[in-house]
Order: sequence, then structure tokens, then C-alpha cells
Amino acid sequence: MSELKRKPIFISINPTDVGYECNVLPPTDMPKLESYAVALTMAYGMVRAAIQEPNYIFDFGVDAMSETEEDYKVKFEDILKRRREKLH
Repeated sequence: MSELKRKPIFISINPTDVGYECNVLPPTDMPKLESYAVALTMAYGMVRAAIQEPNYIFDFGVDAMSETEEDYKVKFEDILKRRREKLH
């Protein structure tokens, strides 16, 4: 996907008086592509994990801060392959 056509899905984490709130913010004109459906599903999963397991996610975040940017790149084909293997 070219840089000009990218429409990111954002996750918002906001501090509140009693903790924090998390939201998924998809683009208003999100393309109807399988890659966006997978990305949106992952975003909702991340938000759910942050709400249900905040201590685990916090520790995961601490670990992530010591990693390089290269560690964060995942190929879409790898995600689909793992998902298909899990379904069968």
C-alpha cells in the first residue's frame, strides 16, 4: 500500500480521574479491504486487552520501549497465514 493511500487506524488512550479510557478511531472513509479488516480487529483486540489486563499490557509496554523499530514490523501475509492455520 503506497504512503499516499494510507489511512491509519488510531488507538486513543486517555487518562481520567479514576484510571484511563481507550478507544479505537478508524478513518471515516476506511477502505473495504481485508488488510483494513484485520488491522481494525487487531486494534479492538488491543483495546480490549488494555481494559481487561492493564498490568500485563503495562509490562508489555515497558518491554516494548527497549526494542528497536524493526521489531514492530509485521507482514500482512504472515498475519493471515497464522490466522488461517489457527482456524484449521
